[in-house]
Amino acid sequence: MFCEIYFILSGTPLLDPSLFAKFKLPNNDIFYKAQRIYWTLQRFAKRFKKYVTYSVNEDLYGAPLVPRTTIELIQDNCIYKFSVHDLVRIIKSALLTIVHDCPCPQYPRNPYTNVEFNDTHLLSIYAFIWAYTPRLAYDAVIQAFHASNFNVTLFASQNRKLLSLKCVEAMVPKDAEVTPDMVQLIVNMIAIHINPFIPWFISNNICRKLLYKIFRPYLHMYMLHRVLNHSTTLLKKALNGFFLYNPMFGRDYYSFETKTYNVDTRHLGIRDCIYVYDVLAKNETNILEPLNHVYYIPTHRRKLTRTVLIRMGRNEYINVMEDTPSP
Repeated sequence: MFCEIYFILSGTPLLDPSLFAKFKLPNNDIFYKAQRIYWTLQRFAKRFKKYVTYSVNEDLYGAPLVPRTTIELIQDNCIYKFSVHDLVRIIKSALLTIVHDCPCPQYPRNPYTNVEFNDTHLLSIYAFIWAYTPRLAYDAVIQAFHASNFNVTLFASQNRKLLSLKCVEAMVPKDAEVTPDMVQLIVNMIAIHINPFIPWFISNNICRKLLYKIFRPYLHMYMLHRVLNHSTTLLKKALNGFFLYNPMFGRDYYSFETKTYNVDTRHLGIRDCIYVYDVLAKNETNILEPLNHVYYIPTHRRKLTRTVLIRMGRNEYINVMEDTPSP
């Protein structure tokens, strides 16, 4: 009887009967009986265990929690309150993690403790989503993660194309902060895929946000080529058609009417540019003429040296000084 009480109060479940040789017990029957009593008392204690509940009345964005969309999760003897929308964002951001332009899914973690959610937590979250916000359960990433039994390794192997597409969307978002590196990426994309015999230039004075907005569809196709090795045939057609339509795009000019300097940003959509390329590529003609009453500033370092004719209208020209390269 003393041995039974010792095993129960010691708090150490003895799962290996061979350990009884250490205590010199007569047989293993006492071991199994002690184990049954130990686990019975442990289950009984769990019913009366008190959990610490954090008083959280706001979601991760500072908005007040709505009871209908609030779920409580128990982790490490603590109860955490979450908005179901926050949990969906946490799960999707973890599954769509990008490392060196490649998808690298991770297990979702508790944002308060940085501890991974286990399968019980994930299954509870998925059941709660289906019960109270079923429209969120139709998300492609959430459905694929549930179909893989919340196994990240299996999820990554079965949904490589889906993850790559989401990876591209994350790299080229609509509301991205346009940095000099992003502008350089656009310039490199054009330089690689455009016909070398088509002259083009993009001024540093152009608005970065406008430039990104114009070339975002082209960047999307370019990233698909880098991530999924898609063909670049349409991308080349679109870029060539873009500068065939307006070869003066991105160049600085001086307007004689408004007396101001501007950048030529006239352009077509990506589908129209592909059509322009198919129609005009063989003819090698430009569908859009340069602006009237303007002077396009040369793209190189220059000094004023000679007089040239500048077009002012269909049959009107004026004499101005042209800049030539400095030695």
